[in-house]
Amino acid sequence: MNINNNLLNEKINQLKKGLEIVGANENLYNKTNDEIINDILDMAFKGETLKFTINDSEYTINELIQLKQEYEKHFLRNKLTTLNSIVYKIKKYDTSLDSLIRKYKKTRGLEEYNKIYASINKTYRLDINKLVLSSVNNIENITDLDEQEHLYGEYLNQKRKQIVDGVVSKVGIV
Repeated sequence: MNINNNLLNEKINQLKKGLEIVGANENLYNKTNDEIINDILDMAFKGETLKFTINDSEYTINELIQLKQEYEKHFLRNKLTTLNSIVYKIKKYDTSLDSLIRKYKKTRGLEEYNKIYASINKTYRLDINKLVLSSVNNIENITDLDEQEHLYGEYLNQKRKQIVDGVVSKVGIV
């Protein structure tokens, strides 16, 4: 038997990202590709429906891969709006962060940079979560920001980092 491993691994990686995007338990999307393939084959040979149930919704493999692609489009379309909104709030209302940014521009100190990065990540996490977690099923039921943190896996953390890096760049820290 000849299986195209590269194509199969790519599809499994997209499936894992799709699972993370809709808010699956991290035990599911953190499995290795081989474990997920074995689970899928197990379901198929047992005659079970090839669907994943996440937060009371069922998704087929194809639906999860499609959701991942739609999520990417949504993220790209709305990323700039989120960045501009956060930068506006910093410049207009967040005098302590704006002051820290000015100080960093003079000193270029690593400590100030880390404080700026952490402050953006914490203070504006509601704005960031609105975009990054937009496809999580039933996200409106999770109002506690600390609970929302548990929804972030490797893929969504990359998306959050893109937003924070974008804000850092837009406020003139490069």
